[in-house]
Amino acid sequence: MIKNFRNLSTGDIKKSIENEYKYFDIYNFKKCQIYGASKEAKLFIEECNKKNILVDGVIDDFKKGTLAEYKICKTLKIKENIPIIICTHRFGRVVEKLKKLGLKNFIPLGALHILRPKAFSPHQFYENWISEFCRNIKKYKNFEKLFKDKKSKKTLKNYMMYKYTFNAKYLNSIITVKQKIFKYANPNMNFNISNKEIFIDAGGWVGDSTEAFVKKYKKFKKIFIYEPHSKFFKIIKNKLSSDKIIVKNSGISNKNGSAYFYDTHDDSANFIKSKKYSRTCRAKIERLDNLGIKNQNITIKMNIEGSEQRALIGAKKTIMNNNTNLWICVGHTPKDLVDVLLFITSLGKNYKYFLRLNDYCIGELAIYAQRKN
Repeated sequence: MIKNFRNLSTGDIKKSIENEYKYFDIYNFKKCQIYGASKEAKLFIEECNKKNILVDGVIDDFKKGTLAEYKICKTLKIKENIPIIICTHRFGRVVEKLKKLGLKNFIPLGALHILRPKAFSPHQFYENWISEFCRNIKKYKNFEKLFKDKKSKKTLKNYMMYKYTFNAKYLNSIITVKQKIFKYANPNMNFNISNKEIFIDAGGWVGDSTEAFVKKYKKFKKIFIYEPHSKFFKIIKNKLSSDKIIVKNSGISNKNGSAYFYDTHDDSANFIKSKKYSRTCRAKIERLDNLGIKNQNITIKMNIEGSEQRALIGAKKTIMNNNTNLWICVGHTPKDLVDVLLFITSLGKNYKYFLRLNDYCIGELAIYAQRKN
């Protein structure tokens, strides 16, 4: 039973996260090193320049060259007396590495986004992190009743501890998939997939999930892939389109029409809206209910960067009129888990629920609603 989060205030949560990184001068630092030559690092450097914070260098053991005119150096070049900002969402392994070097004066960029959102514009993973957790603590605790397996219960408890502390050790200990395999089709769950299955891949990217689905289950009735980005739509269409695999250059939502997608310059992540990114492209959006499918076995996978709840609303008839499995990402914004679970449970379908973390990044937290045949 989860009992650890009674009567928490936003101040309590903030203090807890601050205490995790007490060796870093969170509110007064004027100089830093950056660990991780990432897209987020480049944006952070721009913010530092505006605030007259001196960036002393960029560290990355896997990349070479330059980032924002800084030469990328290896870990051995870290200066022990200069605080370190870890600019990767998968920061747990970096923390372990820095601790082995005897370093303490570091903080993940996500923690800065949480604690100083006015100074450092938050990535959508961390926006309103503290207020959301404080507001929904009782809902998180009530969700424990949905999960019958120990792994899901532990995942939920550790997720709550991660929200409370922003310490990646709580994620590292619950990761389900540690290699690039079909992470949505977890081997410990029986989704009763047959050769009559219709698979809907929402957020197709380059077709990797569909390829893995076909490899794992061999036979199927039909596959629909939705990908709004024209570049990736073309990649999928060229390698997968067939009589049984329909590729649609569209996003999915709760309505038909179009929307502006904000290009994050990250091939695998483009959001419906964002404050951090200004490069936009207009794309078609539609409801899954447009397919008009009834009385079929359907598995719906959604990994659409925080738009999952809206897409589920637009798929309500499809979910209700068919025998469905749902594989839904719920880590792209702090409120996704609550919003998505409340919607799915409100449908009243007889599901068995699982919660899994499929990567070192919180963005790969996923809910599985397994049909009961």
